[in-house]
Amino acid sequence: MFNTTETFRAALPGMLDLSCVRADNTASEIEEMALLAEQLHCAAVFAMPANTEALVRRMRGSGVTVGGVVGFPSGCEETDVKRFIADRLLGYGCGEIDMVINQSALKSGD
Repeated sequence: MFNTTETFRAALPGMLDLSCVRADNTASEIEEMALLAEQLHCAAVFAMPANTEALVRRMRGSGVTVGGVVGFPSGCEETDVKRFIADRLLGYGCGEIDMVINQSALKSGD
């Protein structure tokens, strides 16, 4: 796929997602992530749902996809809640959704 180390290094940022998905990420941390993603030409950026609409507006025209997280980190929300959040994030303009499976249900065989 890559002929040289240089071509790999040039292509690498376009394969990376950056995220600020801690509950305590600040607006300035999200802005720092957005700037870095633009500078490096990363594939995507992610923030928690409460910050995603603003991130979509911020990244418009940058060429970087904004993704949304659903059920992060435990996945324990009910399916209809996850669907509602996913629909809302898509409505904001997210180009990717990362949804966390209910880990407890999985471990229980459900």
